[in-house]
Amino acid sequence: MWTFWRRAYEAGTWRRIGYAIIAPPLHLISAVQVLTGRTAAAADRQRRLARGLTGDPQPPNAPGEVSPMRVLAGALGGVGTGVLGWLVLQYLALHIVMNVGYPVRRYVGDGPWGLRLVSRTDSEWVGEYVNAWGGPTLAGVWAVHAGLVMVLTVPILLWAMRGLTRLQGRVIHRADATPPR
Repeated sequence: MWTFWRRAYEAGTWRRIGYAIIAPPLHLISAVQVLTGRTAAAADRQRRLARGLTGDPQPPNAPGEVSPMRVLAGALGGVGTGVLGWLVLQYLALHIVMNVGYPVRRYVGDGPWGLRLVSRTDSEWVGEYVNAWGGPTLAGVWAVHAGLVMVLTVPILLWAMRGLTRLQGRVIHRADATPPR
């Protein structure tokens, strides 16, 4: 069970998050390159993305003749899984901000993504924590919420990101494989 948490926070996961942040626009550029006849450049971009950012090994096809339809399929598949990755990353960021930055929660309401400002005049260190988990003090509530999110929610979402980037790597590998003759 310890491996679940240790692997979630290791360096490879953060590299994959970097990949998830920059991959959709780069895959979109690859799709445009394929449509403008620069298939080899698009395939090379996808190979470098798969190797450098996800840590996956070199795809089986060496640089050279590649099928434009396979490269386009890889680029569009990368855009699709990348957008899913962005949604998971937004949810991850929202959970971290709202629970690790617990005192900020008082000033944030229920708007889109929970980001509507709410006016408060009293001190954030006083009052409303008697019935909250970890209460009655802000320090206890903050510790419980930050601890729970970092132990329960964040590792699950980080594993989801690892899975999505693994899927993107497989899409790239599949698109870059030598077509059957």
